[in-house]
Amino acid sequence: MDRSRRSDLETVSQVTAVEDKTYYAIPPDSVERPAPGVRLGGRSLSPVSPDIVGLHDSEARRVATDPATGLTVYTTDDPKVLSGKERANTYLLKVETGKYVKVRPLDEANGK
Repeated sequence: MDRSRRSDLETVSQVTAVEDKTYYAIPPDSVERPAPGVRLGGRSLSPVSPDIVGLHDSEARRVATDPATGLTVYTTDDPKVLSGKERANTYLLKVETGKYVKVRPLDEANGK
């Protein structure tokens, strides 16, 4: 009976960055303030630096998606990417397959 409604009843949810093709474009260097990248929970997130970190997409865990930009915010348990200290306030934005940039809330990205 339910086989005819299978597509209505079943959903697939991807919790990793695998198959995510929405990439963040790193803005040109700004001496004054880093440009906000996305919003998370009402806070603007900005790049910590223009440095890119490598991470297999299956290791990036989805935190939220910014409805204004369509960009997904990620985190990871990989200590080579985010130290234990960073995990509390640092997130990742995907810039291409297997490559990410670290972002923090705007006040913390500026060292305030």
